[in-house]
Amino acid sequence: MKKLLLLIAFAAGLVSFDAKAQYVSLLTGGTVTNAGSTNLGYYIDCSRQDNVQVFLSFNNMTAGTASNAILRFIRAADASGTKDDTNWTGNITLACNGLSTVQVATNIAVPGVAFLKLTQIENTNTPAGHQLTNVSIGYVVKKFRP
Repeated sequence: MKKLLLLIAFAAGLVSFDAKAQYVSLLTGGTVTNAGSTNLGYYIDCSRQDNVQVFLSFNNMTAGTASNAILRFIRAADASGTKDDTNWTGNITLACNGLSTVQVATNIAVPGVAFLKLTQIENTNTPAGHQLTNVSIGYVVKKFRP
C-alpha cells in the first residue's frame, strides 16, 4: 500500500504545473484627447491560455457621463504585424463616470487564438477639454497549457 501511495504522489508531481497569474502593464499614465483615439499596437500572447483578463483605468477631465472609452482588439496569428486578422474586431466600451476614476477588469475568451492585438483606445467625448487622463491598460496571464 505504501508503494502505491508513493507511486501516486510521484505521478502527481510529474503532471503538476505552476498556474500563477502575472500582471503585464501595457500603458501607464496615458492621455486620449477629446473625440480622439490613440493607436497602440500591443500584442497579448494568448497561445497558452483560454482566457485573458484585460484591465483599464482612466479619469475623465470634466464632469459628466455622456462619453465612453473604447478599447479595440483584433486577433493575430503572431506578433509580427503581418498576420493580423482584418475581418474581426472586438471592443470593450466603458462609460465615463464624471471626475471619478473608472476601473474595470474583464475576461476575454481566446480559445484557439495565438495573439490579441490591442489596436486602439478611443474617447467618444467631443467637447473641447474632455480628455481621458491617467489611462492605464494591462492584462493578466495565467498559463494553463504546457
